[in-house]
Amino acid sequence: MKEKVVRIFIIITMIIIAVVPVTGIDSLELDNENKLSPNGLPSSFQNFSVNIIKPIGFYFFDLKMPIKGAYNLVIGPITIEAYCTIDEIPVDRAEFHIYNMFGKEVINETIYQPEKPTLYCLWPDIAFFKHTIEVIIFDDQNNSAYDRINIWKFL
Repeated sequence: MKEKVVRIFIIITMIIIAVVPVTGIDSLELDNENKLSPNGLPSSFQNFSVNIIKPIGFYFFDLKMPIKGAYNLVIGPITIEAYCTIDEIPVDRAEFHIYNMFGKEVINETIYQPEKPTLYCLWPDIAFFKHTIEVIIFDDQNNSAYDRINIWKFL
């Protein structure tokens, strides 16, 4: 009986993943060359940029697993890591946004005047299915750059 319930849960999960459309936030994946910042300027014309470097790949309770796949998969809590490239312009603030598959924001964290180019945000909450992680950095004149990735998160 228990095995049957697990199989049914897996089948229903696979159907939801395949059928439910992801609305709201579309990821630009890792296309950094053609990305526009929220203020409409191409990132390449700005003096700084940001790249999400974790979670890319498969993570199990914040540990990277040596498994390659087509998707970014996270099981359990994860520390999101982004790296800022700064050319003599200090970052005024960095914002981490996480959206669920329906476009609803589930995490919004702001870091003011980060001292180091590597930024961190802990995502301890239990979540399921597809999410979009977005990191935006701003300078003191409100110019911005951002990066987005899609992940699948379970637990």
